[in-house]
Amino acid sequence: MMNTLDAILSLCAILSCFALIIGAVNDQKTNVLEANDSIKAKTNALICAAVIDSMFANSASDYSGNINCKTQNNALFATQKNKTKTAHSIASTKKDTYLEVEKLEHYK
Repeated sequence: MMNTLDAILSLCAILSCFALIIGAVNDQKTNVLEANDSIKAKTNALICAAVIDSMFANSASDYSGNINCKTQNNALFATQKNKTKTAHSIASTKKDTYLEVEKLEHYK
């Protein structure tokens, strides 16, 4: 009788440990996915800033690619799922959906 009870308690303890490990792995997976979204958002904001600054200072005529970012004066915002990151540009932008970069006379 006692050996059966010991075996059941040991099995319960092992299953509890497995449940804790599985919970920890799922929690880490959630954290990794959130970090990945944050990195993608920051990368998109920095790419947007780099393209705008290149058009402003290096006299690039146009950019035909698609970048998912929003602007407000010199601040650029990119969102990936629920994470929003910012980057800053040296140039001001005029429009929101189709960006228009005004170049200084010095750079023309």
